[in-house]
Amino acid sequence: MTPDTNLTETGNNYQVVMPKLGLTMTEATIVEWCKQDGEQVEKGETLFVIESEKSTLEIESPATGVLQILVPVGETVPVHQPIAILAHETRNTKHKARALAGRSLPDDLSGGTFTITNLGLFEIDAFTPIINPPESAILGVGRIIAKPVAVDRQVVVRDMLALSLSFDHRLIDGAPAARFLQRIKQLVERPFALAI
Repeated sequence: MTPDTNLTETGNNYQVVMPKLGLTMTEATIVEWCKQDGEQVEKGETLFVIESEKSTLEIESPATGVLQILVPVGETVPVHQPIAILAHETRNTKHKARALAGRSLPDDLSGGTFTITNLGLFEIDAFTPIINPPESAILGVGRIIAKPVAVDRQVVVRDMLALSLSFDHRLIDGAPAARFLQRIKQLVERPFALAI
């Protein structure tokens, strides 16, 4: 069933609301989502199943897009309340949906401006990453390893991590690149600083 009242457009997205399927209907319970969060949905496909005081109905998707579920199965929702969002399929929403499903394509991973690469899982302490043109920079992350370091004039063992930044000097000067790497260091050492 495709009710006329269960869709409103907001910016680049469609907001799916609990449909009013009868004059006396005031609420319904979501019995099942037929698609998963982050999955592509086509207009006309069965999107969810609801149960009202009078019946159980399958509701079709009123539009095409990537599904973001707002209300889980089992919740009772008043009519016209938002229950999901269908994001217009753009290049980014397609990429995100495939990445969340673990199905990224090679083209999804190209065209960026910055890369983070990690060889720590191969027991590499430090390395010099090479920029992937046309990107502007690449951050190399080595493994975390216990090393002796001086702290307050005492030698102690601490977990240490090597970071290497390669950047295109035609686009970025050394000082801003160094400040960027310094900020990354500060955030790795004190992650609570992200909240500040």
